[in-house]
Amino acid sequence: MEQIEPAAVNAPPVVAGPLGVQRAAWPTVVGVISVVLGSLGILKNACGGVSSFAQGFGGMNLGPPALGGQYSLWMVITGVLSLVSLAVSGWLLWAGVQLLKRRKKSVALHRGWAWTRIGVALLEAAAGAAAQSAVMSGAMAAGGGAGGAGGGGAPAGMDAMLIAVAIVTIALPLIIALTYPVVVLALLSRPWAKLEVERWSGLRTCPACGYDTRGLPLGALCPECGAARNRCGSCGCDLSGQLPSAPCPECRALRA
Repeated sequence: MEQIEPAAVNAPPVVAGPLGVQRAAWPTVVGVISVVLGSLGILKNACGGVSSFAQGFGGMNLGPPALGGQYSLWMVITGVLSLVSLAVSGWLLWAGVQLLKRRKKSVALHRGWAWTRIGVALLEAAAGAAAQSAVMSGAMAAGGGAGGAGGGGAPAGMDAMLIAVAIVTIALPLIIALTYPVVVLALLSRPWAKLEVERWSGLRTCPACGYDTRGLPLGALCPECGAARNRCGSCGCDLSGQLPSAPCPECRALRA
């Protein structure tokens, strides 16, 4: 009587060929957000820098009368901060492009950008607070002088109103500016994010299951899941027909 062997359960494939590689979605999401925010930041800060320098060096006094002759100086300071923010936005754009390509250096680029953006945001807030303080002092002095001449004094509640306006115009932009850097730092510190990044190390691991495949020839089946080792573990590019000594043509990752 012929014996029928039971079908193998979860048996690896015996024919070499690429399997579907499930990638984490967060690098794509964060990369796209970084590219969009970086591009918008470049446009915003480029226009803002040109406008600030034009007012600072062109003698265009369009600011509050309370600032007087200090308005040009504040515009120059604002223009310098816009140039710094322009460079930081370009940094974010580059980091986002690298993250979309699943390159490990994109993590360091994003971390460095996040801390730099936090520092620049604090500088911008400090400059804004100093400008608001000068405006408030000038407005109060003008109100006091007018009140002394007319005998009526400053309007009741003006001090509280000016303070509330200063808090809104300084604190709200600061919170908005700090949101994405803090989110990026928190995200990249998560264990599952670190585990995903560790897989972007060239052909040292199987692109399907992450098994260490160092020493196996290109195209050999993974001993763990049976996937063919013919895709780049960094970007997923098909390496069929490439020389074993050549790096990945897409991301330039070296092969183990």
